[in-house]
Amino acid sequence: MGGESLWGIFKNKEFPLGDIHIPFAGEIPETDLLVPCSEIEPNRAKLPEDKGSKIVLYCHGRIK
Repeated sequence: MGGESLWGIFKNKEFPLGDIHIPFAGEIPETDLLVPCSEIEPNRAKLPEDKGSKIVLYCHGRIK
């Protein structure tokens, strides 16, 4: 990313953004996919067909 901030790449978002957290705990604006991490395989059709495509997945978690 060449020093670009995470928020900076959202300006010209050219990738699907997916929330994979279990259980659902809220989402980042502009989220395209809501697929629990345990259900990624059965939901492959929701992901880009091109295996070279960029995709960003996130999981909201807490450190205890």
